[in-house]
Amino acid sequence: RANQVERIQGIIPEQVRLRFPIINKTLGYWLSQDPSAKVRRQVAATAHRPEVQLKLALDGEISVRLALAENRQLSAYCHRVMASDPEEKVQTVLANNTYVKGDAEMFGFNILAYSDFEQVRVAAAANPLTPGEFIEMLCLHDDSHEVQVCAASNPNLSKLSHLVKQKTGDVEILAALARNPNA
Repeated sequence: RANQVERIQGIIPEQVRLRFPIINKTLGYWLSQDPSAKVRRQVAATAHRPEVQLKLALDGEISVRLALAENRQLSAYCHRVMASDPEEKVQTVLANNTYVKGDAEMFGFNILAYSDFEQVRVAAAANPLTPGEFIEMLCLHDDSHEVQVCAASNPNLSKLSHLVKQKTGDVEILAALARNPNA
């Protein structure tokens, strides 16, 4: 198989492969294994098939995973797999993606809400796709003030948590609660 990829690499230059339409399932999967990170990045940015996305989610090149994390057609399952990515940049971009497709129960926000990286939790707290139970946890229990402020402005914050946070007297949190469209 590796020999075939090398032969194709020699026959079809990278610039030509960059222009291939990845709508075709087989071609998309083949391009997701391309030796060129540039080609894989382009595929990652536009891939809509979960099997192609999953192949790219496990790519060793961080730029490929970053492009996939920004993908506006990212599947819920792939979002969940990528939520455990070891790179803070990938997790942060993923937590900011508001275009994830599929069953919300499958999203990886439950993993991102517990990330070791504060900026990831900030992004998850601000994302309207993050389920209410995790917004509440971030708002009421996170050690980071910035995370609490972002969660306070998230429309998925429950009325009860909203009332609890109103009693804090923290000006930034009160301002965030005032911006919350479901206040």
